[in-house]
Parts: sequence; C-alpha cells; structure tokens
Amino acid sequence: SSDPKRFFPKDYSLPSIDDLLQASASDSLASVMGPFTVRTKFSFEVVVGTNGDAYKAIQAKVAEAAADFKTLVAQEVYPTILKAQDLYQHIHIYYSGDYIGDYEVQRTLMHG
Repeated sequence: SSDPKRFFPKDYSLPSIDDLLQASASDSLASVMGPFTVRTKFSFEVVVGTNGDAYKAIQAKVAEAAADFKTLVAQEVYPTILKAQDLYQHIHIYYSGDYIGDYEVQRTLMHG
C-alpha cells in the first residue's frame, strides 16, 4: 500500500509538506517537525514446504533457509546497520533477534 499511515504509530502525524518546503536551509528537520521516534518491526516468513512433503525434506529446507538467513544477517543486515549508525548522527538503531545477537557477540569476540 502507498498509504504511509500504515507504517507509523497511530498517534504519529505526518509533517506538512508546506512546512518542510518553507523551512530555510539553516532550519533543522527537528525544528520543523519537532522531535519524534519511529519504531519499525520487520518479520520474515519463509515457506520451506507444502502439505504432504516428507518431514526429512522439510528439515533439510529449514536448515538451508536458516543458513541462508545467517549469511544475510552477517553479510548484509549487520554491516548496513553499522554504516547507518555512522552516517546518521541523530538516528539510533536498536535491533534484536537470535541470529543478529549471536552474530554481534561472535564478531565482538573475534575482533575484540
């Protein structure tokens, strides 16, 4: 859907385009919009089989999907989060999840 209200908290009001356009270059976005927090949660559903598939085949697909997801976290998600935290000074990114938490601990211990 292209309706941005689907993606923000119910009590969040989108900033007026007029206010943003009239703001001078020296105005900060926070002075125009005021301080705010946006929370986003991403969930993923991975289909690994269909009704009637053999249990062993589903187990193998689950293991493969888990390995692929761990690779995605290590090679794409975590590095992107680190870059964003360095690039945007006033944005704080908090994340959680089994794979990303495990990867962060492992990376810290290995690169201490």
